[in-house]
Amino acid sequence: SPDGKTLASASRDKTVKLWSLDGSELQTFRGHQAGAYDLSFSPDGKTLASASEDKTIKLWRLDAKTPRTFKGHKSLVWSVSFSPDGKTLASASEDKTAKLWHLDYTCSKQGLGEIRSSKTINLLDFCLTPNVLENHRDVVFSVSFSPDGKTIATASRDSKVRLWSKDGKKIQTLQGHKAGVFSVSFSPDSQTIVSGSWDQAVKLWSFKGTEPQRFKKLRAAIRSVNFSPDGLMIAAGSDDNTIKLWSRENLCNGELKPANLKPANLKPAVGSDHNINFLPFCLTPTILKGHDDVIWSVSFSPDSQMLVSGSEDETVKLWSRDGKEIRTLKGHQGKVFSVSFSPDGKMIASASGDKTVKLWNLKGQEIETLIGHNDGVFSLSFSPDGKILASSDSNGNVIMWDMDISLDFNDLLGRACNWVGDYLKHNAEIDESDRTLCHGIKPKSK
Repeated sequence: SPDGKTLASASRDKTVKLWSLDGSELQTFRGHQAGAYDLSFSPDGKTLASASEDKTIKLWRLDAKTPRTFKGHKSLVWSVSFSPDGKTLASASEDKTAKLWHLDYTCSKQGLGEIRSSKTINLLDFCLTPNVLENHRDVVFSVSFSPDGKTIATASRDSKVRLWSKDGKKIQTLQGHKAGVFSVSFSPDSQTIVSGSWDQAVKLWSFKGTEPQRFKKLRAAIRSVNFSPDGLMIAAGSDDNTIKLWSRENLCNGELKPANLKPANLKPAVGSDHNINFLPFCLTPTILKGHDDVIWSVSFSPDSQMLVSGSEDETVKLWSRDGKEIRTLKGHQGKVFSVSFSPDGKMIASASGDKTVKLWNLKGQEIETLIGHNDGVFSLSFSPDGKILASSDSNGNVIMWDMDISLDFNDLLGRACNWVGDYLKHNAEIDESDRTLCHGIKPKSK
C-alpha cells in the first residue's frame, strides 16, 4: 500500500488478500470467477483494483468485501493502474484494448450509489462505461501512467507503443518496432519513454522533437526495460544472458558522441502539440557479461550508482553503473528469480528456486538465509521504509520478514558471540583453545 502498512496479493485461486506487515491475513476478497492477475492501490490507499482472467475489473473498498465490478473487456485483463491523482483507472486486456475508467463527475451516475450488506459502504463512484483506448491490433501487454499523471502509454503485441491523454484521446502511435512490445517505462520526469521488444530493439522516445535516435540493434529479445531513479541510465534484460546499460550521451567515455539521426515515420496527433523524438543516449550500450544463463531480474540501487542482477546460473551479481562487475554473490542452490536493493541501498535481497530468500551486504557477505517457503520463491518487495520484506512463492504463499536487523558484519559476529559465549565457557567438551574464540568481540551498543 502507499503508506507501506498493508500488503495485497492476487492469486490464481480467484481471491485477493490483504495482509498486515506481521504476516496476519486481514481480509480475503472473493468475487472473481477466475484467477486474479494484477492489483493496484489507489494513491490514498483506501481502494484496491484487481484484474482477472474472468474479463472483469473489481474495485474493492478496504472496509468491505463487496466489490464494484467493471465489465467491458472481452478477454482476460492483464494489468490495472491508478493514475497518480486517483481519478482514473487504466486497464489492459487480451482483447486488444486498453480502457480508462473515470470518476463519476466526468459521466452520468448510472447505477451508482450504496451497496448494503452488514453495513452501508460508500463506494468510489466510477463510470460504468469506460473510455476505450482502441486501435491496437493485438494483445495489450501493459498499460502505464506517466509519473505526472498526464499521459498513458500502452504496449502491444502489434509492435506499437501508443500514447494517450488522461481523457482517453490518442496523442501518438510510436512506430518502429518490428515485433511485439512487451515492456514500456516512463522516465522519472515523465518526458521520456523507453520500450523493449521481441524484435531485439530498445527504443527511446520523447516529447521534444521529430527525429529519433536509434540504438544499435541487439542480438536477443528484450524482456524488460527500466530507467534508473535519476533518469540518467537505462537497463535492459534480454534472452542472451546479458544486461545492457545505456547512459546519457555526455557520460559516454567522457565525451559527446553525435547521434546518427534519421527521420522517423512519426506524426503528431491532430490538434496535439506532442511531437516525438529520441533523446541523446549512447548509441552503443555497455554490455554486462558474466552470467552463464538467462537473467531473470535486474534492479538499480536507490542512488543509481549500482545494479544488481539475478540469473538462472544460481548467482547474484553486483555491477557499477559503468558496467564493471563488482562481485558475484554465491550461495543459492537454484535459479535466482528476483533481486532487489533495500530502500536505503545498504542491503540486497535475492529470491530463488531453492525455496530461500538470502540477504547480502554490499561487500557480498551473506547476512542471513530466510527459510520458510515450501516452494520456489519468485518475487520480492521491500516496504517503502525498508522494515518489511515480502516474498511470494510458486504455491501462492506470501511471507513477510522483519528487516529490523543490523547489516554490519562485525555487529552480527558480536551478537553471535554473545549468544554462544556461555556455551563456550562452560561446555566440558569444548577444547581450551576454543573457549577464547569470542574474547573481545561484542555487538555494537544501541
